[in-house]
Amino acid sequence: AVAELEQPGGLGRVIADGAGHLERIVEARDASPEELAIGRVNAGLYALPAPEIFARLAGLKADNAQGELYLTDAVSGAARDGRRVQLVSLADPHEALGVNDRLELARVHRLLSERKVRQLALGGATFLEPATTTVGAEVEAGRDCVVEGGVTLLGRTTLGAGVTVRAGAWLRDCRVADGATIEPCSVLDGAVVGAGCRVGPFARLRPGAVLEPAARVGNFVEVKNATLGAGARAGHLAYLGDATVGAGANIGAGVVTCNYDGTAKHRTTIGERAFIGSDTLLVAPVEVGADATTGAGSVITRDVPAGALAVERAPQKTIEGWAARRRGRREKSD
Repeated sequence: AVAELEQPGGLGRVIADGAGHLERIVEARDASPEELAIGRVNAGLYALPAPEIFARLAGLKADNAQGELYLTDAVSGAARDGRRVQLVSLADPHEALGVNDRLELARVHRLLSERKVRQLALGGATFLEPATTTVGAEVEAGRDCVVEGGVTLLGRTTLGAGVTVRAGAWLRDCRVADGATIEPCSVLDGAVVGAGCRVGPFARLRPGAVLEPAARVGNFVEVKNATLGAGARAGHLAYLGDATVGAGANIGAGVVTCNYDGTAKHRTTIGERAFIGSDTLLVAPVEVGADATTGAGSVITRDVPAGALAVERAPQKTIEGWAARRRGRREKSD
């Protein structure tokens, strides 16, 4: 098989006779300047007769610039001896590209990504900046998806219809249902995102994260091996690990499920419509019941019954005139 390349690089050049059959194959290091100017290259795919080819391989000699045995010399020898060698052009010339260094590897990686973007775009997805988007071979995207620039989609990631993935997001092995939005610079790995959810910006969903429909995970929220029920919200600056959060619950800023005791992981359960106040630490294993509330800054170590309020913090102490007394002490010390 042969291909015509604009930049054939170090690939062997194929010299054809007037009838379009093989005359010889010349490796790049052995080629003359005129031969190097030829764009037709050897794609390295052959259909060869046995046992004839084995006899020709046995007669190879390393009399070339690299001091190697060229398998292509066996094919060239057959042509020289009068055997007609048919040249078959590849439908996609890029299939002939070789990878001999990191730059060539980057080139074929980009070509494969562009090929996948084209396939998905022709199927109804929109890629606003294809040149800066990386899409793996197994990725699927539904109609009317919008993928902005700088996005990376890897593994078996699937995007439902009408999904929006904003600039700089990174997804691997994720399932994102219809109408969900992944905001900029979010990182999702092995996560399931339900219909109508919003994730980010700057959110992280680790393996085992499941967001049920219309759940919301905001900026700087990390979710690991945890489920957020339908309509549950964790707006910002929270860690939810090894947890189950009921539908409609609200997770305040700075909430942490303290799931690791130094030896084993433990689960936290938060009931439907529960309100977890900002900066609450939930020391697992612990359960907060449906419609329960925790006061801001509390460290919750015991279960909270449904509908109850749990507050755990030292009473506030206010000292009047503190600033004046402190200034006085400073003036005396000076």
